[in-house]
Amino acid sequence: MSKKKSHCKKGHDLSINRKTTINGQTYCGICKKITDKNKDYKSEHQKNIRRRGYLKRKYGMTILQYKALYKKQKGLCAICTSSMNEFGKDTHIDHCHKSQAIRGLLCRYCNVGLGNFKDDVFRFKKAIAYLRKHKK
Repeated sequence: MSKKKSHCKKGHDLSINRKTTINGQTYCGICKKITDKNKDYKSEHQKNIRRRGYLKRKYGMTILQYKALYKKQKGLCAICTSSMNEFGKDTHIDHCHKSQAIRGLLCRYCNVGLGNFKDDVFRFKKAIAYLRKHKK
């Protein structure tokens, strides 16, 4: 017959604190909160490390440069001025594919639009003329 635990690993009284078992490990409410905070910190820290490497590798910029650009644009798309999350999946770094120069931050829709028009001003002008001609 196994003896029921009365204290968690850290010595907190399980009869007072709510207990949780995760992967066979018994935690009281206090330890669980600490464990959750550490996991949140670690995952956010890992995201920042990946983000920093990606920005440097792909665009040659640091997180500080990225944040400065985001702040300069006030968190808005450089084309349509819709609001964007600082590191959201719908926030894109627009750059010239020939020179690799960074032009600004765009929302997903404006970024895809530029890509589909292959950054060609003539195509954009033709598209604008087409839209004006067929405007109701």
